[in-house]
Amino acid sequence: MGFEDKPDLVAGLITTRDASERPAEEGEGLLSHVAEVTVIIENRGDAIAAETTTRFWITGADIDQELRVIQTPPLLPGAEVEVTALWNMRGLDGPYDIIVTADAFSELDEMRKDNNAAVAHVVVRGTRVELV
Repeated sequence: MGFEDKPDLVAGLITTRDASERPAEEGEGLLSHVAEVTVIIENRGDAIAAETTTRFWITGADIDQELRVIQTPPLLPGAEVEVTALWNMRGLDGPYDIIVTADAFSELDEMRKDNNAAVAHVVVRGTRVELV
């Protein structure tokens, strides 16, 4: 590895899946008002990315809070991993932003930091969540 070899974690595509989209066998034990929020974290750098922390944050008219913090495994250059958090949508309705940040606490010396976060705009209606 050369002097400039560093990891570069990127938060990519954010997807959601509510109870209506879950196969019955996967939804066993999950309540109808719980949705899954998944993001792809990729290492686009030239060095191994050590274990880091991925943070999921929800904002909207009635909420602005951390949803979940998840330890993300080490990633080789070019590798990616899906990280999923559960979101209890009970009592929520309307538009929300889901912000996911890879290496949320700047644990790594990365090539870039400006690509660590991704945002998904969603609308919650009852037990349904839709990307907009």
